[in-house]
Amino acid sequence: FGNSYSRVVMKRMGGARLVPNVRLTIGGIIALAFSPLLLADLSVPRSLIPYALIAGLFYWLCMKTFAKAVYLINANNTIVLNNSQIFFTSLGGVVVLGESYSVEKLLGSLVAITAIYFIAVKT
Repeated sequence: FGNSYSRVVMKRMGGARLVPNVRLTIGGIIALAFSPLLLADLSVPRSLIPYALIAGLFYWLCMKTFAKAVYLINANNTIVLNNSQIFFTSLGGVVVLGESYSVEKLLGSLVAITAIYFIAVKT
């Protein structure tokens, strides 16, 4: 729903500049509203706050890049690019970071490659 509605908003209200900002803001408001209801302990160590802000920044940058790609190329090509990162990041984790290549990573990579194939064939 979020992606479909974002596409409608992008077409009607200013393209890729507005949507990621609004999605992140609404997500933050929802998280702040529901956190007291869902978490038993609201005390967050102060040392985690910078990491949460950095993670939020990278999430925002990811959303901005994805929205811009949908706007500049098309949704199908953007999804192919987005799904291909799953394969390359897991492979990069093995080669660069020396992680073990588990059965789960292999299956995830195969699912991603299969999804990329069927999305690319449909375009």
